[in-house]
Amino acid sequence: MRPLNTTRIWRWVSGTGAATVTSDMDVPYKGSLAEYKCYRRGVTSPDHETALLAERIRSAWRDLRRAGSTGAVRAHLYEPDAPLDVAQADALDLIVTNAPVRMNEVAALLRVDPSTATRAIAKLHERGLVTRAPDPHDGRAVLVTPSPHGADLHARVRARANTLLAETLDAFQPHEREALATLMERLVGAIDDRRLDVTDHDLTSTQPTR
Repeated sequence: MRPLNTTRIWRWVSGTGAATVTSDMDVPYKGSLAEYKCYRRGVTSPDHETALLAERIRSAWRDLRRAGSTGAVRAHLYEPDAPLDVAQADALDLIVTNAPVRMNEVAALLRVDPSTATRAIAKLHERGLVTRAPDPHDGRAVLVTPSPHGADLHARVRARANTLLAETLDAFQPHEREALATLMERLVGAIDDRRLDVTDHDLTSTQPTR
């Protein structure tokens, strides 16, 4: 990230992409562009450090997602097959891992709206990567399982992705790799907990008052 070094406070103006400058800071501000965007009220805000860390993590998450979804990476992972989009790849991964799985369960596992999961499964079915059949225990439900081609594709993409990631992790020390894996798992769990809290709050707030 590009470092900044100025004797002024840079305040980010939300929604405009512009910054205004004041000259009421006595010491140089040394930080990154991500930190500068968070630097709304100087160092006096009680949440300043947390805001800076949140911005750094959000930016890294965004860049990681973008790097992993570039055309070159996806072509490498899926060759010689045509790449799946992110929604289809996630759906296939969960179906292979949890098969047989009901259609509504796929949506829950993906943490998406049922209609979004249905569209992804339909695309996978069109490509012959999954099969759909009535649930023998519930005539109203549909079970989804990977086809042989879908299972083979999933295994190949997973192996190539793990190899690519392992090569990338060569730049880290063993204890750093373990710490990274542990913290990422904790972050996912914390986000899931937060998502459930927000969902519960939204459901509660929409209940009619009596």
